[in-house]
Amino acid sequence: MSEYTIIKTKQFRGCGFMTVCKYNNTGDIIYIGDKDSKLITAIDTQDYNVIGTFSGHNGVVWSLDISRDDKILITASGDLTIGFFDTTDGTK
Repeated sequence: MSEYTIIKTKQFRGCGFMTVCKYNNTGDIIYIGDKDSKLITAIDTQDYNVIGTFSGHNGVVWSLDISRDDKILITASGDLTIGFFDTTDGTK
């Protein structure tokens, strides 16, 4: 990999620390967990615009993963819950 892009993510999220960052399986979306807001932000890798946010945890999101078909976002939080989010409409 000869090129890389530094993305200043503060413009997309709250001002908290990132806890986890992961691409979806096709590489066109980055999911970022934010410590203070407890949100997951989805960012398009082509133009770095926010596609949406996922909310529903009362604790820090420490881990996340995406299903093989990119339709389900799975999260693990410090509130002792596991979340399953539909990536097409954001519902939990």
